[in-house]
Amino acid sequence: MPERDDIQKALRRLKEEHAKIFTGKPSPNGWEMEKVADGGGSVWTRPVPGTGLDGVAVRLGEVENLLFHVIRRFHYEIDLLRKGDVAGWQEPGKVRKGLPEGNLAAGTAIRIRPGHYPAGAKGGLLPLRSARDPGRRRRAGRRRPLGR
Repeated sequence: MPERDDIQKALRRLKEEHAKIFTGKPSPNGWEMEKVADGGGSVWTRPVPGTGLDGVAVRLGEVENLLFHVIRRFHYEIDLLRKGDVAGWQEPGKVRKGLPEGNLAAGTAIRIRPGHYPAGAKGGLLPLRSARDPGRRRRAGRRRPLGR
């Protein structure tokens, strides 16, 4: 059975490791921001299957699944993505924490083609890219009952 001193030392080491990774502060969407990616926390750089992208740093699990789905949809339906077209996790000190971009520091947000679409910009996509289906806009306002 481990001694009390051994348990306290292990707990102290765990807290030190935790302090190297986590900020202790939530992002705007409530996930804890992380100081590093690929450093033992929840944010890791992973390849995006089906796109040819080497890797995007995101929070593992459900967040990864959702963000990679968005990336793949953009890649298949809007325009091909190339290396450098997608930015994931960023250091907490490089984002404005009170704004949605603060979610980047938690690994729960991505930027597709950062700098190409400044805040408030309109018309950044060609008409065929913004509406692959010509009836989409017309149908978007019409709600269908569940189950149909």
